[in-house]
Order: sequence, then structure tokens, then C-alpha cells
Amino acid sequence: MKTWDEYYPEDQASGFDFKSAPPEEFRKYFYPVPGKTDTGGKQVSIPLKKDQDVRSVDWNADGTYCAVGTRDGQLVVFETSRVLDHTKVRQRVNPYLEVKASDERRPAECSNVRWHPEDCNIVATICGESLRVWDIRLRPPDVCVKQAGIKLADGKSAGEGLNMRWHPTGDYIFVSTSADWMGIYLLGSAETRKLERVAMNKFHYVVNEFEIAPDGSTLIAGNEWGAVDMFNVSAKHGASLAVQPQHKKAALQCNSSSVFAIDVEPLGRYFAVGSADSVVSFLTLRTHETMGCFTLCRDEIRSITFTADGEMTCVASKSELYVIHSLTRSVIFRLPDLLDGGSQFAAKWHPKKYILMYCTDEGTNSTSVHFWIPNAYL
Repeated sequence: MKTWDEYYPEDQASGFDFKSAPPEEFRKYFYPVPGKTDTGGKQVSIPLKKDQDVRSVDWNADGTYCAVGTRDGQLVVFETSRVLDHTKVRQRVNPYLEVKASDERRPAECSNVRWHPEDCNIVATICGESLRVWDIRLRPPDVCVKQAGIKLADGKSAGEGLNMRWHPTGDYIFVSTSADWMGIYLLGSAETRKLERVAMNKFHYVVNEFEIAPDGSTLIAGNEWGAVDMFNVSAKHGASLAVQPQHKKAALQCNSSSVFAIDVEPLGRYFAVGSADSVVSFLTLRTHETMGCFTLCRDEIRSITFTADGEMTCVASKSELYVIHSLTRSVIFRLPDLLDGGSQFAAKWHPKKYILMYCTDEGTNSTSVHFWIPNAYL
């Protein structure tokens, strides 16, 4: 088993030391400490309104707020401090903000929620063919500060939005669509309510999932054949970003069937790819070397998320949720079953703590957002 320093010897030579604690160091956040507690943490469920099946979840940059997107097109924001208080005083946690994110004329589910990488009050949503940016400090009807239709230059539809990522600078939003397009939108100045479409790139496949490296230079796109393509994200004419689908930086065969989940470790050392074959592959970001695989899931992989220090990975399939050690892929914890055969499952680690937020989109638990909160934070 390699250490981080063996994967990146040039960083070791320069004096940069990667943290690499053994799996046992992290089990205290999930299992009981002998003689002290009966469990390492608590599983907390915050109920939503009827028919508000959760579709997506995310934390803001400093973890003070979390947001969910629902099947009925709602954006619901909670204060993290209220969720933590709920573990002590069992009372209903009311949303900090709840707004209709979809177009009233064309209702659609809120399929994707993503917070701005730096501004803790700005969050973006996708609902059907609509991309919107919200400022949670405002109140309806002013909370939506920018919006754009997901359309081509001639005004025709580019398909429904599937996935969305902010560029690490916070100036651009990337959106993949059901019609094989990827749009890049410029946030622009505060004076305009429009998101400026600066590029619309055609792919030869539907980009089910994609991620952008922490330094913003590389886009990793998953396809239906179990491979990921890596593209340079470059400035166009010195002003706008662009991706050139015809010029791949690398093509990596990671899995054997459709890729549904990708995440890049926050420190930029490696990334993970999960697919319909129930396998998660780990690769180094810089050299594309295969680190290993996680193969214990029974169903297709739907979500992958890393802790802020990259030491732990949460892997969620249609029926299971595992917390594993990133370097060794050994199981640290398997969360109790909350799933009733849902087709979508989302999970996300807190950006600063080992608090996990997760949800399923079908069954008796689909109208709640769930948290695993270690006793250390209670």
C-alpha cells in the first residue's frame, strides 16, 4: 500500500507533508468510545413538507447553511446551528428560507443545488431548463438575483439541466444537459439579473456527471461507457472560459458501465469515479495512476463525497451508504439503512467537520434530510 508521499514524491522533496492517518483514527466519530458513550454520534432526520422528496443537497462554503432541492421545485435552506440544536432539544427545525425555484409556467423538480465556492450567501439551482442564482440574505420576491434559460444561441432548447458546478473562482457556472451540451455561464456584475452564456459546447455523449479540479484547470466528464474524459478549462480570448470537447487532455477507462458519480478530493490529490457496475475507482489527479477500487456496494453508485481533509470518502449506492478510508478503501462505517429502493441518493460532507448530510428520493424517508453528527460536535 502506497503512502501519499509515494504517489507524489516531488511534494515530499519540497517539504510538503500530506496527512495520512490510519482508518482506526476515524472510527471514533462513528463507534462508541468504551466507558464514555453508547454510540459515536447521532443520526438526525429533519422532516420536510409532504411531497417534498429531496433531490439534491449541499453545504455552503463555511458550513453555516445547508440547502436541499426538492421534487416539487423548492429550494429549502437550513441553518446548521439549528440542526445541531435539534439533537439536544427535540423540536421542529424550521427552514431559514424556502422558495419556489422552478418556473411557475413550466414546473420542474429542483434537481441540482450548488453553493458559491466563496460567498456563503449565494446558491445556484437547476430546475428543468432554468438556471437561477439566489441570495439568501434577501426575501421573496427579490431572493432570485440572476437567471438564465438553458438554451442555444438561436434560442432553441439545449435540453434539461442535469448537473451543475461552480468554477473555483466563483465567476462561472458549468451546466451539462440531457441533449449532450455543456453550457458555461458568467455570473457578471450585480447590476444585471441575467447570467451571460459565454460558451455552449457539444459533446458526443450525455455528460451524466462531471467535476472541476480545485485549481480550475481541468474538467472531468463521465460517459455511458464507464470512462472519464479530462479536458483543459482555458480562457477564451483572455476573457471567458471555454472547454474544447474535441481536444481531450486524457481519456481514462475507470469502470465498465455508465458513470453516475465523480468527486475530486478538496486538496487536489486524487478523484473517485462511481458507476452502474457498483464499483468506485480511485485515481491520482496529476498522474492518473489507479490507486484502487471499492467493490462492496450491491447497486449502482449514485453519490461520492470526500471530507475536507480527503481522509474519508462517503460512497452511496441505491441501497447502501458506506464511509471508507480514502487511501486504503477499508470500511470505517456503514450507516443504518434509511433507503427504500430510491433511484437517486445524494450525500455531502460538511466543509469543515465530519458531519454528513444525505437523502434518498423515494420511500418513507424521502421527505426528510438526514445528518450523521458525531458526538464531538454535540
